[in-house]
Amino acid sequence: MKTKPFSTPIGTLSVLALLFALAAAPLTAVRLTAVPLSAHAAEQILGPDASMDYLDDGSDPASGDDSPSSWTQPDFAASGGLGAAGWKNANGPFGAKYGRIGDLGDGYLPQTLLEQHEPGTQTNHPSYFFRTTFTLTAAQAAGAVTGTLAYDDSLRVFVNGHRVAGFDDEAITDNLSFGGANADAPLTGEFTAGPGTIVEGKNTLAFEVHQGRPNSTDVYFGLDSLTTAEVAGATAITDPVLQVGGDETSRLVSWMSASAGGGEVRWAEPSEVEDAQLPVTAAHAATTKAGRSVEDERYFNHARMTGLEADTEYAYQVGSEEDGYSAPRTFTTGSPGGDAEFLAFGDPQIGHGGGEPDDAIGWKRTLTSAIRTAQDPRFFISLGDQVESFDDQDQYSQYLAPDATTTLAQATTIGNHDVASTTYEQHFNRPNVSRAAGSGSSGESGGDYWFINSGVLFINLNTNSLDIDAHTAFIDKVVADHGAAVRWKVLAFHQSIFSTASHYSDSDVEDLREALPPVIARNDIDLVLGGHDHVYSRSLLMDETGTPVAGADDGRRQEKQKGQALYLTLGSSSGSKFYDYVPNLDWEAKSIHDEMPGFTRIQVTDETLRATTYEVPVPDRGQGATLAKKVDEVAIVRAGGAVAGADAAGVDADSKAEGLGIVVPVAALAVTIVLGTGIVAALRRRDR
Repeated sequence: MKTKPFSTPIGTLSVLALLFALAAAPLTAVRLTAVPLSAHAAEQILGPDASMDYLDDGSDPASGDDSPSSWTQPDFAASGGLGAAGWKNANGPFGAKYGRIGDLGDGYLPQTLLEQHEPGTQTNHPSYFFRTTFTLTAAQAAGAVTGTLAYDDSLRVFVNGHRVAGFDDEAITDNLSFGGANADAPLTGEFTAGPGTIVEGKNTLAFEVHQGRPNSTDVYFGLDSLTTAEVAGATAITDPVLQVGGDETSRLVSWMSASAGGGEVRWAEPSEVEDAQLPVTAAHAATTKAGRSVEDERYFNHARMTGLEADTEYAYQVGSEEDGYSAPRTFTTGSPGGDAEFLAFGDPQIGHGGGEPDDAIGWKRTLTSAIRTAQDPRFFISLGDQVESFDDQDQYSQYLAPDATTTLAQATTIGNHDVASTTYEQHFNRPNVSRAAGSGSSGESGGDYWFINSGVLFINLNTNSLDIDAHTAFIDKVVADHGAAVRWKVLAFHQSIFSTASHYSDSDVEDLREALPPVIARNDIDLVLGGHDHVYSRSLLMDETGTPVAGADDGRRQEKQKGQALYLTLGSSSGSKFYDYVPNLDWEAKSIHDEMPGFTRIQVTDETLRATTYEVPVPDRGQGATLAKKVDEVAIVRAGGAVAGADAAGVDADSKAEGLGIVVPVAALAVTIVLGTGIVAALRRRDR
């Protein structure tokens, strides 16, 4: 049987193995909360023959409503929605093959025939809608419910109006879209919902099934079971995320937990995992930082894996004895030299679309497409505005919901939508953070940081702070200490200074455009990455004055002299927000402003730093998921074919950089320097 792993639930994850089972399943996670540890036994409350109201005539049950999911709300029936023409009632499972009851493969046989085709045609209805109810006691509602089901071709699941799961639904843009897996037989999945989603008393369960294409041969939906989850010693670990370390010898992790204290990360070779657990002999490390979350409901945890070997696969778990441990996830380290690549994304800004469009699904679609397009990427970088609202835990959970956030290390940037609380800092554990550079006001996220990966030095700035003296000292010091040991240098910050959209004329961007190019030039930064303007653009080669170099062109091969840099501004990675293009700016080499989400692959060799940018078209109704489309490419080479130092081996680059100093390891000696304070202007600007 072909099986699709379930997607992350909106509510509680009550079974340890559920936590990370997001692979290949579309993004649906909303709020991840801890499971209460009061025990009760699992109990089936619905079976495969459950009675359901259903709509199979090709009409939209939310027609005329502002929200496409209005039909999933508990009060839909009371408001007369189920009294509308077309709704029927029968027992499951439901389906059709060539318009008749028939075996759909793997033994799936419908009990109730669905109206498969438009009247008088062989053209499928695009979608079918199902509703039922179930009742919970107070004890059951304090735990969770878990459902197992089968579907053909895509499926969305709602509990009390909250979408809790989605399967093969990346192509679904509205209630009457075609899209799905188009598999030979129905696929299976599981979903879970917990407190905040389920309630004591009556609950409404709704399902939305879509055909993959107008000429699909069959359709199927069956709820095999809905059970209360056994809640005894259930995991309370949520929002785990894997992040880059200072170099390939380390990786950082962070997560949220129900309980304080005792948190740790464990790691070992994948072959040592047995019964979804690492052995007692696994390497382990206690949290380096932990505390109460901003929302005052959970605790945040940071930890660090060290002593990792190059080009090696590891399995890891996070958690504690009190809260339990996450299911093992794997990652692979890289090496300082050789060909490598990483991925870059502009502004996911989860929450801006408000579900229309669904930027969480858009982010998952783009991230998934990028990983499929790339060749074994080492990590990915997000260039700021991970979320719309700086303190919204739901939005952070949605940003972290894709499976790749636990298996592919990431490096995040503080955007103007992230900065105004410490929620960002609690979720992201960054290496070599300076509290003297890029610092914010009390209660804000802040700090510049750096790391080395694939023989490339990456410097990341919090440009919400306009303390240019501190940024300058940080860049100068990091490059002086580590620049000679790497082959390329990349600088990243949120507020792009050479973009081609409306933010280019903001006062903070103008200040940065005046101040940073001389610093970038004297440190021979090769590539500068930014976001903020939601329009992709590539600059000409720029000099230390922020002016295009003499004879600069927009060609795909850029031969740079020392001190020259190329600037890339990445567009939206979720597709929920775009700005207007501003033409005829002096620095523009290329701009793409067709309001499509995208990403950039950056490939690294000793001789070349190549950036290839793709768009991920949003699937049209009647089509399946679309492939990434290449829209720009540029290769940076050094004048005369010069090759920089490419061996960063032996650098354990996770230093501490707190307070007013940066502590940087140089051989066995830790050297502390004090940075200039400058004038801190932490901006709280919100995008227009």
